[in-house]
Amino acid sequence: MKALDPNYTIIKLTKDDKRLTPLFVVLIIAEILQAVGIVVLILTVLLRH
Repeated sequence: MKALDPNYTIIKLTKDDKRLTPLFVVLIIAEILQAVGIVVLILTVLLRH
């Protein structure tokens, strides 16, 4: 069942093939930007009232 977990698969591929490491970094940055975007959206809504 572990092989079906996306995070496990990405980590396994990253360890097996160093060329996928930049892709992994991009995914992490994308998740951080998404989280920051949500926080900014919430702050914008709160400041409008």
